Amino acid sequence: MLDWAGFAVALTALSAASIFDLKSRLIPDYIWLLSYPPAAILLALQIINGDVQPIHAAVSAAAAAGFSLAFYFAGLIGAADLFAMLLIGVSLPRYPRGLPLLPDPIGMPVFAAVCNTAVSSIPLPIMTLARNIACILRGRDPLSGVNAKSRLERIILLMTTVKVSVDDLKRGLIYFPAERIIDGKRTPVVFMRAEQDLDSIISEIENNRELFVDGVLASPTAPMILYMTAGLALTVLGNIIWGILHPAP
Repeated sequence: MLDWAGFAVALTALSAASIFDLKSRLIPDYIWLLSYPPAAILLALQIINGDVQPIHAAVSAAAAAGFSLAFYFAGLIGAADLFAMLLIGVSLPRYPRGLPLLPDPIGMPVFAAVCNTAVSSIPLPIMTLARNIACILRGRDPLSGVNAKSRLERIILLMTTVKVSVDDLKRGLIYFPAERIIDGKRTPVVFMRAEQDLDSIISEIENNRELFVDGVLASPTAPMILYMTAGLALTVLGNIIWGILHPAP
């Protein structure tokens, strides 16, 4: 039961964080302050009971720290996402009894959660690319006015960004700006860092509205922690990517 309790702690914390992130893109610190102590206590009890070997707990926590820090310094996740991934590593050093439902020879829930997070985020670039292709078929270049450096960069931008008005960018939390003004020119930023100062970027764009009469290049976004919550929930099945690459006979 302790292993299932750890799973419940992590899933509850990430679900609550996702709700806050969707509403305001701000996650209160108390989410983590309320989650880490019970997760650590449950882990300690599992080690004391002999349900989890100390080496497995250490490997899980180290893997979570490695993944989260690598993604954080690459600008792909923010601080809250880092805390969420570390929480998974502490809460789930191994799969709860009866899980996963599909084979996972690696047997590391935090690694499965990372892989499943990637799988859960795949529909967004597919839909973004489809939207831009539809725009091209109507005779409009979705990257007009933007100085893309290479064909590869154009492809990435077509899969990750769309044109929106300055007012739409200011109005809601759906879009994340994907270009900056550098030396007076509109310059795309592929994979804008997760914790940029959005207010200053949007203010910069608004102060140069004349450059954005055709719209602003922006990434349609959902909070990364939402994908992480889905990835954690999918660990019930196991590692989805492993299952795709190694289908059962």
